[in-house]
Parts: sequence; C-alpha cells; structure tokens
Amino acid sequence: MPTLKFKGFVHTATYNGPSGSWEAGQEKEVSKADADYLLSDFPGYFEAVGSAVAAPKKSRAVKSPTKRGGASKAKGGDK
Repeated sequence: MPTLKFKGFVHTATYNGPSGSWEAGQEKEVSKADADYLLSDFPGYFEAVGSAVAAPKKSRAVKSPTKRGGASKAKGGDK
C-alpha cells in the first residue's frame, strides 16, 4: 500500500476525510484507491513518499560451506 504525506492546506493544517484525519507533515499508509483519490483531487496537498511493499534487498554474501546444497559433496563413482 502506498504511503502519502499531507503538506497542509493554506487555510488549515488538518484534513478530515474518508481516509482519516491528517495533520500537516503527517505520513500515512493508505489503500491504492484512497491514494489515487487524494493525489488526483488534492495534488498540491498530498505527496507520495513511498510504498509499503518494497522488494527485499538482495544479499551478496556467500553462504557458508555447510549451508550450500551439495556443492562440497563428492560424487560416487568407480575409477
């Protein structure tokens, strides 16, 4: 779900609407539908600051030899 930041209105620093009560500078996680509504109807007052669903960072660390699957095992065979 997207995260939005409320910048505040010129006449007031609060917003009360279907997505809840907001104060200037506050960030909230909202549904995709609420984010689309707020950004389209109040483009100068709400800002998209991120997404709660982010891809995990890939690790470049090498697994320890004991955790590698089968890499260190010798294959059986006749000589």
